[in-house]
Amino acid sequence: MKNADIIKKITDYIQGVATERGLTHRDIANLCSQKGANVAQTTITKMFNKPSSMTISTLLKVCDGLDLNLNAIFHSLENMKTVGKNKGSRFRYDINDDAFVRYPGKYHIFFLSTTPNSEEKLIHGILRLGDIHSNGECTAALRINTGDLDANGEPGYKDFEGRFVYSTTGIMFCNLVCPRYGDMWFLTIPHTKLNIQSLSCTMGCAATSCSGPIAYPAIHRFCFCNASDYPKISSESLEEIKGILRMHNQTLFIKKEVLEEYLHAREDGNNRLIRHMIHYLDIADTYYAISKDTFKNDTDLATFSHTMAELAALSGMETCMYIFPNDNTQLLKVLERDKKETPIHKKPNQETDS
Repeated sequence: MKNADIIKKITDYIQGVATERGLTHRDIANLCSQKGANVAQTTITKMFNKPSSMTISTLLKVCDGLDLNLNAIFHSLENMKTVGKNKGSRFRYDINDDAFVRYPGKYHIFFLSTTPNSEEKLIHGILRLGDIHSNGECTAALRINTGDLDANGEPGYKDFEGRFVYSTTGIMFCNLVCPRYGDMWFLTIPHTKLNIQSLSCTMGCAATSCSGPIAYPAIHRFCFCNASDYPKISSESLEEIKGILRMHNQTLFIKKEVLEEYLHAREDGNNRLIRHMIHYLDIADTYYAISKDTFKNDTDLATFSHTMAELAALSGMETCMYIFPNDNTQLLKVLERDKKETPIHKKPNQETDS
């Protein structure tokens, strides 16, 4: 694509935004002036009538006046070109697509600390979804409270930003980047009825690097919930969320003594599940929890590696981490106590009695 064609597409994009906002050429000039960039009304008119005569500096001033990100516009134009070449693509990028209609908003996000061999700690962040840069895409901006203190004794934060992409298979993908700490998150989130029901809460899987002095690849679960539906999460729910986030397998592994103590403390109640679980222990299979590091120094590394691989193949461990529909249902039930009651409103086009 020639430079003149790129400038033409950018000015067309800017003109589309101006038309959508109902702005005249004079309005655009005034907005630029308010931002400290003097662009004459005649220059605005010339920009739309003869785009090839415009300079990058003028385009930057106009973008600043309209709160547009020029780099984001380039990115959006590149997406449009890609979609044009791949009309059969099952990915959706345009935030105006019906697939994104209920996604923009503010969300609580939770995950367990990824620091190896650390105590269980629930990490909280705020995720914002929307057309943040006015480029027609669903941008994700995430701020995580690390739970640590910075050099000034203030709470430590990590700021990530990326783009949400919708696949017609019913999955959302998002690649979040934190340049300051050299960290990335790749998120996958199930939501098959995105344009039918609002996103209240959901589970997901994330691939990232772990926290701590040495970074290792890490895969973990996370969940997020709509801050409008759940403005405040109770301490009881937070404790149960910790448990849900640890369910990497469909089978629970728990020490016999711990389980027996838990069941004994609750067997006097009317919980039928507890009674069934007590009876189940009489016929349950016996498994052994073997820590790899326990035997690491008992032999040479080659023998150790072969033996561990053979045992893993015989184990009951699952081959992959999944997020099943029941996982989202469990999260929804845990958060029921915190859901904000929403008043019933009339539809926008529904007439009211005068």
